[in-house]
Amino acid sequence: MAFQFDFRKYQPLYTPLVIFVGCLVIAAAIYGSGGITITLGGKQKATGTPTVAGEGECGDLPADSEVTISIDDDPVLGEPKAPLTLLEFSDATCPYCGQFFRETFPQIKKDYIDKGKLKFVLRDLPIHGDIASQAAEAAHCANERGKFWEYWAKIFANQQSVTVENLKNWAKKLGLNTTTFNSCFDDRKYRDEVTKDSQDAQSYGIQGTPNFILFKTDSSGEVKVTVKWVCQQGQKNLTFEGATLIQGAYPYDQFKSMIEAELAK
Repeated sequence: MAFQFDFRKYQPLYTPLVIFVGCLVIAAAIYGSGGITITLGGKQKATGTPTVAGEGECGDLPADSEVTISIDDDPVLGEPKAPLTLLEFSDATCPYCGQFFRETFPQIKKDYIDKGKLKFVLRDLPIHGDIASQAAEAAHCANERGKFWEYWAKIFANQQSVTVENLKNWAKKLGLNTTTFNSCFDDRKYRDEVTKDSQDAQSYGIQGTPNFILFKTDSSGEVKVTVKWVCQQGQKNLTFEGATLIQGAYPYDQFKSMIEAELAK
């Protein structure tokens, strides 16, 4: 049976900024120099002739690398054998990740996940300090009782008040056993899991949130891609060959176009 819950119950108590580029500038400052270009359909939006490594204003670019992108053992929503997989690297405290989840994800779920055309995987990339990591860990604790998505929605409806106290209060409001949840949370049971997700993201060249990877589903839950960096308009830009990289909280219509293009292949 398809997973169901009412997103309307988790609407935010404030009006988010309507900006669709995500928390990418913050991540650039954390992980290295150079700009980040939003990618659509595996091709850069920026125009101009790409510069090969070692040339142009960007300086030396990282060499191409072959990586295997995995869904790991993270929360999955949808049919396991759905033809497409949409994997998101998300930060529980990133406002644009929350905007995607509230405004775009419900329609993707209705049109593609519930109809068995796509499965959605969420992996962690907390870039806003330890509270972001703790929020991700708390969601994994909720997942032990099958409440990951409800808990994730609760966080995104209350992003201006993510504290240790509230992370515990929200578990109680969702009907979770507080003793079990608090023990899991206080012991930092899933800290290593969250750290591994972050390390994997960095190994893929992903440096900010939200970032999405759209690819054909394989029985292994993995996809092999070539990670390439190009210089365009003085910026270092990440590209993938073998999967579609989507950087930013785009509106539903743009996700729909990319999903439909992949389904048609």
